[in-house]
Amino acid sequence: MLAVIVGVVLLLFQDRGAKLHPNRVVVAVFENRTGDPALDPLGNMAADWITQALSHIGLVEVVPSISALVASQEVKAAAGTGFGAIQVRALAEQTGAGKVISGAYYKHGETIQLQAQMMDVQQEKLLHAVEPVSGSLQNPMEAIERLQQRVMATLAMHLTPRMSSLAPMISQPPSFEAYQAYIEGLELYIRLEFPEAIHHFERVAAFDSTFIAPLFLAAAAHWNLGRGAQADSIIRILNQARVQLTPIERHFTDWLRAELRGDNAGALSAIRQVVETAPSYDQALYQLGYNALQVNRPRETVEVFAQIDPERGVLKGWAPYYGALTAAYHTLGDHRQELKATQRGRRQYPDMLRILAYEARALAALGRIEEVNQRLDESLMLPLQEEWTPARVMEETAAELREHGHRQAAFAVLDRAISWYQNRPSEEAATASHRYGLGRTLYMAERWEEAQALVEKLSVEDSSNIDYQGHLGAIAARRGEVEKARRIAEQLQRIQRPYLFGNHTYWRAKIAALSGERERAVTLLREAFAQGYDYGTHISRDMDLESLRDYPPFQELMRPKG
Repeated sequence: MLAVIVGVVLLLFQDRGAKLHPNRVVVAVFENRTGDPALDPLGNMAADWITQALSHIGLVEVVPSISALVASQEVKAAAGTGFGAIQVRALAEQTGAGKVISGAYYKHGETIQLQAQMMDVQQEKLLHAVEPVSGSLQNPMEAIERLQQRVMATLAMHLTPRMSSLAPMISQPPSFEAYQAYIEGLELYIRLEFPEAIHHFERVAAFDSTFIAPLFLAAAAHWNLGRGAQADSIIRILNQARVQLTPIERHFTDWLRAELRGDNAGALSAIRQVVETAPSYDQALYQLGYNALQVNRPRETVEVFAQIDPERGVLKGWAPYYGALTAAYHTLGDHRQELKATQRGRRQYPDMLRILAYEARALAALGRIEEVNQRLDESLMLPLQEEWTPARVMEETAAELREHGHRQAAFAVLDRAISWYQNRPSEEAATASHRYGLGRTLYMAERWEEAQALVEKLSVEDSSNIDYQGHLGAIAARRGEVEKARRIAEQLQRIQRPYLFGNHTYWRAKIAALSGERERAVTLLREAFAQGYDYGTHISRDMDLESLRDYPPFQELMRPKG
């Protein structure tokens, strides 16, 4: 569920054979020619405010602010200093924009002056040099607002007279302090520093409650941190202010609302609207592919991802791309293509445990046991990364080996995982996550009593944890404790709190399958999917659902739908 786009609005166009779209516009970050580094944020402010204005028009395809910022930074890093014709062309090719608006600003005493120009990159000619504007250095937003109006009018002249009447923007520019906090948050957001970004977006509200744009990014940041309630409260505010949002922001608001409701089909429909509005937005394409996988449409995921280059722009740092792509191939049973994709991912992220796990999974599905063990040896040498540890790699690999009939090899891998857990430093071993990981691995190794003892202690410490309760119910069912298993399943059924996304119902399905109630198990799986539980490769290799693998209704439920 949380493998959603790291930045919901990190929409970066890629160079598709340097194809430039004449009706696509990108606004470059303005150059600071004042000699004062403290004024650097003004370049982002000018570019973003002009971008927002063009986005509201809806008659041109505009590269979003974050995408333009990332692309501008890449071009600047490659060029060193200056933003001349070569850099304009590079930015156009990076974003696919046929027209580039660029500019610079200067300081004269207590006055700031901004200049802008519009280039037609395809025809390699200057379309228009916008008349410079000046304003007080104490309140540069006034000058930026005037420049915005002139750029709008200039673009109107070169596209269609019909746009002229749309040039004046309804919304007023925010205060300088609010915009400065917003830009600082924007840059933190790009670096995936979500808690810090949220802090800046909240500062914006303190400065200027009428400034809507930061709210959308704050909601996205909360969602990426798994904070459903906070994201939901912001989305309600945004929905009340839909008229102030760009078309893409409105579609993304609908997408996030659907995600928060556990409506995977609705989320897929909303993200399709984004792609239809702007078909070349790579991050929107990524999200489309991911949401298709959530509803068991892996072929669509593969087709969509074929349009994306994961080694450029924002996506070049987004490793879950390979998680979704390899899961799609895995679901389709194409393990050779799955392995090929993981190997590309390993070349891009050689030190990342999660990518190594994808490769080990593919090798396990192909029955290449010796190579599997080599990858597991390698996992011990890589740095830990958040929830990814060598033991987790081993757990997932063991589950895959077991699914494909390699039980002896699976148990050998689980023994290695248990040993890893048991030899960690005492401070780490005392954490709930470590203890649950060990209990989960003992369960997979069919060491029911040891697993139960660990999980029971954890459930006493946190009785609200669904996974703890689910595992206890599964252990009871495996040990023939029918009444206890039934009681735990009923307790799971009574849980009503929000943002469960079907997890409690999935555990009930597992308990039913272990209790020999195959029809009920499939019914509950359907219910879990309707509540927001994702289709995924873990279902096919879930040892608790082994009794369903030859059951036609289960086979039909899991058959890829697209």
